[in-house]
Amino acid sequence: MAKVYTHYGLWLQEEEENQVRIGLSLWGQDSAGEISYYELQEEGAFKKGDALFSVEGSKAVTELEAPFDGEIVQVNEVLSAHPEDLNDKDEDKNWFVLVTTDQFKAEDYLVEDQPID
Repeated sequence: MAKVYTHYGLWLQEEEENQVRIGLSLWGQDSAGEISYYELQEEGAFKKGDALFSVEGSKAVTELEAPFDGEIVQVNEVLSAHPEDLNDKDEDKNWFVLVTTDQFKAEDYLVEDQPID
């Protein structure tokens, strides 16, 4: 399935029914600058609007919010030791988590990686 984007720098991709992979979009990378630190804020279940990730870059420290309710089922463990992978354009490297949710609808998100003005 095609990726969709939040207006604050995440990409979302449905992997299979009720499973969504969440990563940092190119726009999100550009907004933060060169990323040197990453922290997962929540583990397990989360609610829409909860701070899920904290990203520290050369331009900003940003908390990224959950776009929907869900539960984390897989974490990209490599990011703990190598947060610089979030700077990579290769989305096999710059994803945060795989989550389960029954609230994801691709049409609720942007089809292009850009902020809403």
